[in-house]
Amino acid sequence: MTSDSAMGRTLIVEARAVTMDGPPSDPVGMISDAAIGIDGERIAFVSSAADVPADWAGLPADSAEGMLVLPGLIDSYRMISGAVVADADADADLEFPKRYRELVLQTAERTKSLDEDELARLLCNRIDVLASGGVTVIDVETGFGLTAEEEVRHLKVIRRVAADKRQTINASLLAGHICPDDVGREAFIADVETRLLPAALAESLADAVAVFCDDEAGLDLDESSAILEAAYRTKTATRVACDRYADSAGATLPPSFYSRAAIHLNYADDIALETIASGKTVAVLTPHAIERDRSDRLPDIDAMRSAGMAMAIAGDCWPAEPRSSDLLAAAGIARDLLGLTTEELMSGVTIHAAQALGLAHTSGRIRADFTADLAMFDAESLDDILSATGAERCARVFVKGVRIVGR
Repeated sequence: MTSDSAMGRTLIVEARAVTMDGPPSDPVGMISDAAIGIDGERIAFVSSAADVPADWAGLPADSAEGMLVLPGLIDSYRMISGAVVADADADADLEFPKRYRELVLQTAERTKSLDEDELARLLCNRIDVLASGGVTVIDVETGFGLTAEEEVRHLKVIRRVAADKRQTINASLLAGHICPDDVGREAFIADVETRLLPAALAESLADAVAVFCDDEAGLDLDESSAILEAAYRTKTATRVACDRYADSAGATLPPSFYSRAAIHLNYADDIALETIASGKTVAVLTPHAIERDRSDRLPDIDAMRSAGMAMAIAGDCWPAEPRSSDLLAAAGIARDLLGLTTEELMSGVTIHAAQALGLAHTSGRIRADFTADLAMFDAESLDDILSATGAERCARVFVKGVRIVGR
């Protein structure tokens, strides 16, 4: 990599820059012969080759060799226990959602048996695989501790890994996932409110607090609302996974608590989607989960479009599956199963995913003053990227101005 080491500057030329910073009519914002200036951890400028600023023109250039250069990809929903190999065949005679609950309990038990070093190692491995496919920002969510002590332990592992990795790694506390069999529901919610949230937030371990509102598999509306209200009172950002297996009225929660993200939404109706969209909450679609659940009920993409809702695409790698380490594979499923367009898919792993994490002003675009996260793909078109795994197509990855993948 050629750079001005004295000033920490890098000039990339001969790039086909997919800036994701175009007008609403063309959000991809392609610059066919682009130059990108990186100064430290930030993007200094992006321009056509003819418009490189004078003080950069004499800098030795690093050629992108005509590759497509995207903002670093963003995975906005990734379970920590996706790093733990779940027994996908366990309780195979059960149908989802009953099987979902059994898999949660099984994975929680396995995760509890691992010490912090092993959990950190598994999570690091998963993040490295994601990086090889161009992912530079990841939200890692807990939810498999099921006790205050275990959830806090998982958050500390995430923070430990985040400190060791150059990528941006958010930690979301899934405080309300399922209620364990050996704890009364009222006692469980009280424990979350009085022990888990204070312990996690006092040490700044969580960037957001999340719940899973689903009558069939998670918490009910009142239980979810109680946790979100407790988080909201502390001015902590919230996220809501809801209505995956049943219409639990969970879609009423995101606008009530100004949540950044509403995940799944398989049973949300037009009115609920319009209300969510009006609050600028991002719909986070989980293609791997949709494919795995084998449900006839899919998110209403046409209604989301009509409501003007931002849609993010997430890897959602639990229970662990080989393809779920690849965010672009999830995007490919969303194209095939949900009918999303190429522009929607690219927005879903960049600008809308950034919005879902509260990072819309720093990540998801190739724009001056944004974080210098870039993913370079040896492909003719964006459709080509979606037709192969990210690791097959991704040639170079920059994170905060430093190349971590490729020569």
